[in-house]
Parts: sequence; structure tokens; C-alpha cells
Amino acid sequence: MEEKPSEEVIKASSYNIFLSKGKERGKAIDEFSEVVKVFEEGMKRDFPEKFPFFNGETLGVLDIVVGANACNYLAAQEAIGYQVIGSEKNPEFFKWVNALKEHPLMKDTLPPHHKLFVLYMDIIIDTQVLPCVYPIMRSQGEEKKQAIENLIGMLKVVEEGMKKDLGDQFPFFNGETLGFLDIVVGANICSYEAFHEAFDVEIIGANKNPVFYSWVNALKEHPLIKDNMPPHDKLVARMKYLALSTKAS
Repeated sequence: MEEKPSEEVIKASSYNIFLSKGKERGKAIDEFSEVVKVFEEGMKRDFPEKFPFFNGETLGVLDIVVGANACNYLAAQEAIGYQVIGSEKNPEFFKWVNALKEHPLMKDTLPPHHKLFVLYMDIIIDTQVLPCVYPIMRSQGEEKKQAIENLIGMLKVVEEGMKKDLGDQFPFFNGETLGFLDIVVGANICSYEAFHEAFDVEIIGANKNPVFYSWVNALKEHPLIKDNMPPHDKLVARMKYLALSTKAS
């Protein structure tokens, strides 16, 4: 009998989607879909009469373990800009997860959609966006051009997620006050003008990524960020020094 993928396998394959980009992310999504498809076949074979949950009308261990991760799929999809779970891609899994989402235990304990989106966006920025910065600092010519395109592409993914999820909550993730992601990202991104000058590039701009650009400039003017940002010339000098150190290592 073919063994159903465990919750660890499903979780691991879903994490690979967040840790990859470009063609690798497409491959990771395909691999996750295959894992879910095998899981679905096992569900249909072993639990034909027990839906909507693995114990019938009550939640079982697998419902709770997998559901705690899978029920946040909408926030995850908005953050990465891809559909991973859907009624056509994996109908049985999709139906099960949506039944779980409506169960009082899940409904009352899962964080709000907005907070989940911020969590996933933080993961993407930490694992995808910021690592794209260093190749620009170390490279030249075509390699540098490709590194710039990679970073602009990742910012586009972030921007699309912001447009879908934030709605009227601008200029910050909590509306009028700074949220967790504003502080974490703002501390790195608000120095973008110094980065542009130090490396003779343009990554963030009104024409390239208008929503992201508007957000970062609103952050720059907030007292918490404004009062703690080093002077522009010192930032430029520090970035140039960092680039030389990186190339030397």
C-alpha cells in the first residue's frame, strides 16, 4: 500500500516554496502539488466516508497538525504571488482545508489573515529580498545587471502582495502606526537612496515599484525611523566600505 506523505513531508515541501525563487520556486510548487496529490489519493482511499474531518464530524490529530499549517494558505499565496492550493489543483485537499478553516477550533485560534500575511512577507523579505542585495555589491557588468533584475523582481512580488492585502491600511502595515514589518523592513530599506548612490543603481522608484516606493518614503518620514537613520553621506561611505570588504573576502 502506498504510504501517504506525513505532515512533516507536506510542511517541508511547502517551506521549499518560500526558500526558492524563479525557476526553482516553480519546481518547488510542482513538487508540493505532487506531494498533496499523493496525500489526496490516500485520503480518498482510506477515509471515503469520514469527511469533512479525519474522525468524521470531529477533528483528529492529522486535522489539527496539518490544518494548523494549511489553513493559512490564502495569506501564503498572497505573499508569494502564486496559487499553491485551489479547487482545480487539489480539489479534495482544498475542500478539506476549507472545512477545517470553518471549524471553531481553527477559526478561533488561527491568527488573523493580515497577521499571517505579515509573517509570510517577513520570511520572504528575509530569505529572498535581502540576499539579493549582496550580489549587486560584489558583482560587475552582466552579473551585476542580472543581480539588479533579480532584486527588482523580488520587490515586485512583495509589492503585489502588499496591493492585495493592505487595501486601505496605508501608509503602514497597521494603518496610521508602525507595525512589525514596517520596523524590520524599514530599518534595511529606508537607506535605499544611499545604496543607489554607492553602487550607481536604481532599484526603488516611483516608476519601477510605486506602491513599495510610496511605503518606504512614508517610513522614512516617520519619527522612529527618521530620528534613528544615520546621515546620508555616512551611509554611502559605509556601504562602499562594506562592498570592498565583501569583495576582499
